[in-house]
Amino acid sequence: MCNNRKGDQNIAVAYIYATSNETFVHITDLTGRKTIVRTTDTSSQDVAARCKQNGITALHIKLLAKGGNGTKTPGHGTQSALRALDRAGMKIANVEDC
Repeated sequence: MCNNRKGDQNIAVAYIYATSNETFVHITDLTGRKTIVRTTDTSSQDVAARCKQNGITALHIKLLAKGGNGTKTPGHGTQSALRALDRAGMKIANVEDC
C-alpha cells in the first residue's frame, strides 16, 4: 500500500510505454522504487483493479516513447490505456510526456 497521500488519495506513478505493437504499463510508488503493478498482457482495466486492491486512487501518468532513430512519439496504445484507466475510476492527477 502506498503511503503517499494527497488529501484522502493514495497516489502512484504510472509509466505507459507504447510501441507500434505492444503497450506496457508499470505502476510504482512516487519514488519509483517500489513496483506495485507491472503488466504487458492484461488490459488497463485489470491494472486499475489491481491498483484499487492496493489502495491507490490517483495516478501521475508518464508517457514513454521508443526514441532512438525511430519515431519519438508514443504508440497507438497510449490513448486507449489512458482512457481505460480513467474509465475504470482512477483519478488522473497529471499527464507528462517524457
